[in-house]
Amino acid sequence: MIPETNTHRESLEDIAREFQDHEDCGTPLYMAPEIILKKGYGRPADWWSMGIILHEFLVGYVPFHGDSLSELYKNIVTGDIIWDWDRSPPPDAQDLINDLLRTNPAQRLGTGGAFEIKSYPFLSDLEFENLLSQKPEYIPRLVSDMDTSLFI
Repeated sequence: MIPETNTHRESLEDIAREFQDHEDCGTPLYMAPEIILKKGYGRPADWWSMGIILHEFLVGYVPFHGDSLSELYKNIVTGDIIWDWDRSPPPDAQDLINDLLRTNPAQRLGTGGAFEIKSYPFLSDLEFENLLSQKPEYIPRLVSDMDTSLFI
């Protein structure tokens, strides 16, 4: 999906390294490898997090784990997703997640633009133009702003 021209590839690298502050930012379970490795980061880090969240929505847990923070970071940087066949989503969803969780941010799905994600077969039934105007099927009712009863 990403054109192979040198000019475009350079711009993808610029997008992938938009912020060069080399600071850790974010919640460790959702952090992209480039943030952990302090290589600078950009919008592709958000697409990584989307891949983590999509995996969590469809499978019930995040794809990378560890008994310590350093083990978690090692597993994220390696980027090897082991699919649990008892809980794995459909193949087109797995493909989408795998492409969102590419460890190289310049090759990560979405780096070239949101159109890359919108064209994926798993999302083909979504009407993106009308998405915000659709009424959700479920709206949680909270007792107060501090209500955490829906969390485990």
